[in-house]
Amino acid sequence: MLVGCRMQSAAVIKDCVVTTEGTEYQTTSMVTLSFGKDAKVVATIETLKESVQAIPGKKPRAKLVINNLSTSKLIYEEECGESTLSNPGFWIEKGAALVMTTKGGSGDGITVYEVSESSARIVLSKSYRAVAIAMPNDELGGKVGFLIVDAEHATDALEIARYEYSMEKKEFVMTGKTNFAQFMKSVKGQFQKAGE
Repeated sequence: MLVGCRMQSAAVIKDCVVTTEGTEYQTTSMVTLSFGKDAKVVATIETLKESVQAIPGKKPRAKLVINNLSTSKLIYEEECGESTLSNPGFWIEKGAALVMTTKGGSGDGITVYEVSESSARIVLSKSYRAVAIAMPNDELGGKVGFLIVDAEHATDALEIARYEYSMEKKEFVMTGKTNFAQFMKSVKGQFQKAGE
């Protein structure tokens, strides 16, 4: 059982639009995950072409689609907003990590999926006002977690929360929270010491 271990990945495409003739959707973000010999999964964000109207509940404006390229089977599909995909390059228990970031009006969102050759499930889903960062949770850089900088309201002070994967809960859980200004003061102090 591997959690947060680095993996060999494949391609990540973003800020590029791929249009397939005869379809109403265009691919605006794509990640390919490799699971060993001849086993590949592709995740795409598909957005309706400008000439096509969205139909609530039937034809979403944008959707996340995850397919197994080896078997040509659909693994997962869900409606999403203006989103991009990335491969942070680590494993979560039984599958590869896939990160979807979504742009919003007053804040953005991060959703992390555990993707295998036959399934996908959400292991972290958070909205935030500032930033979400994937980073190592140990000295060796093996177990990866997330730091999410957020504020409850636009005028509140920023806080930073640390998320680590819980084997018991089978998802990323918050393991600590602190004031962002205090955190940055500590970080700056570490860099000053290193420069001495």
